[in-house]
Amino acid sequence: MMFVTFICWAILANYPSANASPTPFLKSNLETRVTNGYNASRLQFPYQVSVQYDYGLNMQFWDHVCGGAIISRTYVLTAAHCKFLDGNMKIVAGITNLGEQAQERQDILAAEVIHYPTYPINDKTVTFGDIALIRLATALVWSRAVQPVSISQHNSESGNAILTGWGEISSNSVLAPVTLQWAQVPILSTTVCANTVRSLSPQLADAPFDNTIICTNTRSTTSPVSACNGDSGGPLVQNGVIIGVVSWGISPCGEISNAPTMYTRVASYALWIAQYVTDL
Repeated sequence: MMFVTFICWAILANYPSANASPTPFLKSNLETRVTNGYNASRLQFPYQVSVQYDYGLNMQFWDHVCGGAIISRTYVLTAAHCKFLDGNMKIVAGITNLGEQAQERQDILAAEVIHYPTYPINDKTVTFGDIALIRLATALVWSRAVQPVSISQHNSESGNAILTGWGEISSNSVLAPVTLQWAQVPILSTTVCANTVRSLSPQLADAPFDNTIICTNTRSTTSPVSACNGDSGGPLVQNGVIIGVVSWGISPCGEISNAPTMYTRVASYALWIAQYVTDL
């Protein structure tokens, strides 16, 4: 899972060093997973989708680049840095394994990608407003494998939440499991998160934090859980409600004790979402 200043291939900093840097989690050319997660079972996360691009190849060769969450029949929620200026985009719903041809699978082209207006879409930078809506060309059909997740309206999250995605198992992994991964992760306060991140490297002193950001901890110092390349845009869900969208993290992912993962807080953008999504 990759939570991304690169388009499709990640430039990963080495740690520990003064070069550790914030990294948006886009998909690299490896198809691996959430670090230290678990294989999802069939139908376990029916709101999860794979966001795929063909990079101008006449829609013949599609590559998973990000995750997303179904919030209505016609809209998917993802990260703004998952929006590319070239190539075609589609979402794949109703699957647990990338490439599977399940009966419930639905491949739907994106009609439009609407990113939050303050996000610098050309820079793919780590900053605020990293959230976007994918308007689908045709409506999803609800089934046991394709269902929406509710939108959070509250800014007071605490406890544990569920992270899902098809991102990398680690920054250096060459393994390529295709099964959707999930992990339960503890939510950090923004203050603790900011202090932790800024303590990791001088380059992180200006990392962006405010109340529009949610953080999760690594759960364990011996087997750190984090999002990684390919997880960007994916959902952080608590009690059946999406509270966060995977935004960025510290690379190499899953290898730095106590390095949090950062998400865009969905509740902070609920009114913006409601301007476009009328079929929630």
